[in-house]
Amino acid sequence: MIFRKIKTLILHPYLLVDRIIAPLYYYFLSENNLNNLLSTWHRPLSRNRINSFFFEGVFKQWINKVYLKETNPDRRENLKDICMGGEGGAEWAQIYENQPVVSSSYGDLDFDVAFPWLKSSHAIIEKSPKNSIFIQLGCSSGKEVDFLAQQFPERQFVGSDIDDVIVQQARKNHPRKNLTFKVERAHTIGRDIPDNIPIIVLGKGSLQYVQPEHLNEMFTNLSNRKNVTVILQEPYSLLGMDIGNNDSRWRGNFSFSHEYRNYAENANFKIIDYQLVQPFTHSDSPHYHTKQYFLVCDNDRTIKKI
Repeated sequence: MIFRKIKTLILHPYLLVDRIIAPLYYYFLSENNLNNLLSTWHRPLSRNRINSFFFEGVFKQWINKVYLKETNPDRRENLKDICMGGEGGAEWAQIYENQPVVSSSYGDLDFDVAFPWLKSSHAIIEKSPKNSIFIQLGCSSGKEVDFLAQQFPERQFVGSDIDDVIVQQARKNHPRKNLTFKVERAHTIGRDIPDNIPIIVLGKGSLQYVQPEHLNEMFTNLSNRKNVTVILQEPYSLLGMDIGNNDSRWRGNFSFSHEYRNYAENANFKIIDYQLVQPFTHSDSPHYHTKQYFLVCDNDRTIKKI
């Protein structure tokens, strides 16, 4: 058995780095040097040759031994920020900024079929009270909330993200009178808005990064308000690691497959629309198992339905 493992490592030297050398390198790094290395998650060009060589193995070791082992969701969130916040997060957002909001297709489907969030957002904004505030969670570069704000100049829009560097960049990229940006987490969203003002909350590709405990807190907090509509579209897969939560599975890195409908219903939201969209329909596609989880729900009957 031991000789077989040694032979495997010899035949596949990358496994030697990944399973033995990189973990040793990980344990010799100081906390400051480790955090500096982790912060290059989306900035590979900022690493020197040694750190580039060891990064994947070190990152995997840290995810498994530190991030996923942390039971406190606030501390787990702070660990995530090392990689997803700051300059790395801003660079990631800028890459996202350069991609179009609307395209002709995605995978094997037309855009509107693959991404129903946009048409639903239009319909809900049009039918909601004039004083409603539209908030995009995890807006990244701000391009999507700006796209909507441009089409509804008489309405108020807010883009939120986890880090001030990212938010400042979004403000610079998208100056618009009816659009503001702020630093805010999903589980605290809407707390600074008076309860008598209806809010529409959009999560588009960002709620996958919310801690399961914080997602539950988000829906619970929003359910205590009046006139809340939630629109979300997130990547979703039945694959992934069991983390002891029936409504969430770990997909890798900082992403979760959440059962959003369960979270919403547990907080007494009414489901208006629910779809599991499969953009990649060919089984040989590397994205075949990744679906798009689309959900619209609200907690008040005064906002007209689609």
